[in-house]
Amino acid sequence: ESNIRSFLIDLSDATNENAGLAKVELRQQIVELNKPITVAAQIENFGEQDFDELMVHAYLDGTRVGQNTLNLEEGRSEETSFNLTLKKSGFISGMIELDDDPLLEDNRGYFTFYLHDRISLLLLGDANDLEYIKLALAPNPERNQLFEFTSRVRLQNLVRPLAYFPLVIVADPLLLSESDVAKLVQYVNGGGHMIFFPGANTDLRTTNERFSKPLGIPIFRESRGSISNTGSYITWGDVDFRHPIFSTVFQRKAEDLDSPQHYFRLVLDAESSGVDVIKYSDNSSFLHITQVQNGTVILFTSALDTRWSNFVYKSIFPPLIYRCVIYLASQNQQRASTAIVGEEIRSDVFDPEASYTIIRPDGVMEKVKPEQSGVTMQIRYANAKVPGIYNLMQSDAILKQWAVNADPRESGWEKVPLDEVKTLLGGQVTELSLSGEFAEEINRNRFGSEITKWFFLAALAFMIMEMLLSREDLLAGVPRLKKILKEDT
Repeated sequence: ESNIRSFLIDLSDATNENAGLAKVELRQQIVELNKPITVAAQIENFGEQDFDELMVHAYLDGTRVGQNTLNLEEGRSEETSFNLTLKKSGFISGMIELDDDPLLEDNRGYFTFYLHDRISLLLLGDANDLEYIKLALAPNPERNQLFEFTSRVRLQNLVRPLAYFPLVIVADPLLLSESDVAKLVQYVNGGGHMIFFPGANTDLRTTNERFSKPLGIPIFRESRGSISNTGSYITWGDVDFRHPIFSTVFQRKAEDLDSPQHYFRLVLDAESSGVDVIKYSDNSSFLHITQVQNGTVILFTSALDTRWSNFVYKSIFPPLIYRCVIYLASQNQQRASTAIVGEEIRSDVFDPEASYTIIRPDGVMEKVKPEQSGVTMQIRYANAKVPGIYNLMQSDAILKQWAVNADPRESGWEKVPLDEVKTLLGGQVTELSLSGEFAEEINRNRFGSEITKWFFLAALAFMIMEMLLSREDLLAGVPRLKKILKEDT
């Protein structure tokens, strides 16, 4: 509207030197105790001056654990990384910090991740096949401290909600009902993860119609080989050692792996999207990873059944299963733990009667209540307006943690000519000097010069005059004064 006054202050001289965090990310997709991880930070020079030996500090749970230096030219960005070793499990948060410059708000970038102290696995399908999974992950059940197993043929009588489990392992999916498959579809679409093995009841057409197509995973085109025909088999060919499942763990040559002998297997459709981590020697897929909306599915094209292969007897079997499980469990936490200032942060919860609290970076605590979202309950919080670490507490325990960072687009600015700004604003526009008393100038432009003190002085003068005139002896002396003045004259 035309009666709105606008005031402009030119800050360009004060902010032409600015470096900021453009991105902070965890490079490892598998996080393990006492194993190194790499945290990478993208530092950008948003200003108009070069930085020589810019200090970059890394903090983990409030303790400085690393320091690097960068030379950063105007308009350039550089990446620096820190190798950190995790000494505890649970929620772990950290920060990358730059030395102070004129704009402090973009000098910190936060990160957080979760290192499982206990992974709850839901095993569905053939009990004999699933027993191999348990032996691979926990060969000594009495000493098992990492994995908790829940085994079912189907989903009926499942005490905990499906969303409670970070991943589900399915062996022989045709043992599941259509209702089970529908629940698994919703689970994966909502961010759950799955490992799939075919089984003794596998029928290509039925598997594709009842399981693959509803779930949105690649379909099986054909089968090859013969069950229990140990005289005819195929072994592994190419292995993607760059994939996180293999990185830093296995030898770098496929021939060094103790490849299983597969007598019978399924063949995925050639047009399948996703990544082939292990291929057979005929270039078809043995271990295939595909994304399904918010979830991830690892497909094995050979069953755990010993009539299909000797896979479960090979030395590669336990570490490969372990790495697949840790890979999916780690992925589940990373994707859900970052946000940009102003975005709504969410978390599924399982106890609608529990007490939930959000603890903000400044220590302020806010009570929050779960809301119904489909078949699950969710905490939704829209007040993440400052960067830092946000904790969702259930009673006294941390249920979820987010790293909320400033939008890097707010750090990169270009000066718009003041005349153009005045035109865009319209109305009455006044340009102010940062070095001047601009607060007084704003008031003067809004209300004019202050005349209150002059009115006060005038009122005071009238009050004094009134007091003088009201005195009787003074009024009585006025005629006498006139007479004296005449006589003197």
